[in-house]
Amino acid sequence: MSVNNVGGPGQVQMMSIEGLDLESMLMAVQTNRVNLLDQQLKDQMGAVQDRNNRINELNVGMNGMNKILAGAGTAATDLVSQPAFGQAGPRVPDTAAIEAATSAVTAADGKVATAQINFDCASKDYDDAIQRNVGRDVERAKHDIEDCSSRLTQAKAQQASATAALAGTKLGVPDPQAAAVRTRADAEAYIKGQQSQIDALGNSQQMDMLRLQSLSGKRNEAFDIMTNFMKKMADSRSGIASKIG
Repeated sequence: MSVNNVGGPGQVQMMSIEGLDLESMLMAVQTNRVNLLDQQLKDQMGAVQDRNNRINELNVGMNGMNKILAGAGTAATDLVSQPAFGQAGPRVPDTAAIEAATSAVTAADGKVATAQINFDCASKDYDDAIQRNVGRDVERAKHDIEDCSSRLTQAKAQQASATAALAGTKLGVPDPQAAAVRTRADAEAYIKGQQSQIDALGNSQQMDMLRLQSLSGKRNEAFDIMTNFMKKMADSRSGIASKIG
């Protein structure tokens, strides 16, 4: 027998309860429920953060356009200053670039972790060789630790480079809608559109927060049930053991 959880990204893996006694099965199911709620809570927090980030991006775009608009004339047909666009103008996220940069950081983190493990192992081998006082082993271990140290340094440099690249990517790219602005009327329409998106996201954000609170409450309740069940199981087994003794 097995229990399947809700699928999708970040899903909790299928849990097998074959061959378990009743107490262990109930404990496994309850633990799995806590893990599932943990994942749902994590996903919901990520959704809230993504929405907050998008609202911030829209605000940045709207504020950038307001600065551009300040230099324009008062008539609807007055031209805005095109040189004001670029790095200082409204920007939007480049999702594909961000995903690629994030993957690069993850890969770099993995290389650093592996290089660190290899370096630690080489350091231990070197210490062991010193204690054994075998010249050939000491020289080999010394060479290994130097090689591992060099690889670790390179991995950390790649990690720093990937992290910096990700930070730059998160700045986004110039908003093509903003780049199409030519007149004061265009700029005002752009600002109105940004504000409409912010208002819509703000309304959705309220629902997100309610769901987050609900999930947090369910997760805490499930965790309390699990810990109480563990205590009862431990007390029961302790009582049985004392009677047998």
